[in-house]
Parts: sequence; structure tokens; C-alpha cells
Amino acid sequence: MILLRLILPLLLLSATLSFQSNCTDLLTLFGERDISAKVQTFLRECGPFEESVTIGGDSKTYISEEKGIQLMFVNRELKSTSLPKYELLSIELTAFTDKGGYKEEFPFGLKMGMDHKMVKEHIKQLKDVYYEKKNLSKKSSSFTYTGLMNPNLHNRQLRVMITQFDGNSITAIRMRLK
Repeated sequence: MILLRLILPLLLLSATLSFQSNCTDLLTLFGERDISAKVQTFLRECGPFEESVTIGGDSKTYISEEKGIQLMFVNRELKSTSLPKYELLSIELTAFTDKGGYKEEFPFGLKMGMDHKMVKEHIKQLKDVYYEKKNLSKKSSSFTYTGLMNPNLHNRQLRVMITQFDGNSITAIRMRLK
């Protein structure tokens, strides 16, 4: 009984920590297929998500208004007669939606309350990043991440766009494979 009292809190703590890391470890989802265990776990644990598929099946989108997360997959299968092979192309995190918004940690150490000057300085200090000064402004900033996210990507780069409508806080972050 004493052993159970010691082990049970540890199990609960480790389950809580693994759940939290699954919903914030977004970069590892890039290059994954929609049917992969990693994506399915994310959808199940970090939702609820509504799924929509375009006419013709060229893309599939999962949206959670409550969590402020949008995942867009594109069909990488060239043959129209084969089953679609959807691969994650972009993730958009929106801080404010009608039903809630993204309240977790933003990728790359960005924080919602950063003003445009703080975002600009933060981007300049990031490793594995390429940016041009003209792409760092008051209402939006962008950079290209060249670091390793997922070995399935074969050195593909990630374009990151940060929107700040008022210049005082981050309202959305969009990450898209190049």
C-alpha cells in the first residue's frame, strides 16, 4: 500500500508532463502523415478538431477554434486513382478566436506578450535562422528556420510568419514548409 502511494503520484506527474509536451512540440509534426501515430495522438490529446477536406482531395485541414490551432495537410500522392497521402504542410496558431485561442507556449521561445521590438530582437538571437531586415516590421515579421525538426523532412526549411496587428502582442504564428 505504501509503495502504491509513492508510485501513483509519480505516474500522474509523468502522464501530465508527457501530455503537455505533446501539445507544444509542434515542430516534430512537420513531414508526418495524417495517419501517423504522432499526428493521431496530437489530434486526440490536443483537440477537439474539426476535419475538412477540399473538393478533389488536394488538402485536408484540422481546426480547433477552442485551442487556436489549425493543421493543413496536402496530398502528396500523384496518382488520382490511389488513396491520398496527406503530409503536414502548415500549422497556424491563433492567440484569439471566437471560442478561445492558443494559450500554450509558442515555438522558438516566442511569448504572446512580446511587442514588435522584442520579437525583432528575439529573432536576431535565434540559431539556425535566416531573416532579412525588411521582413521584421511592426505588424508582421518572418524568418526561415533551417534547423532539424524531423529527419523525415530531408533538410527542408520552415518559413515562420508572426502577426502582430497592434504591434504590442503576438496574435498569430504561421509555420509552413518551403
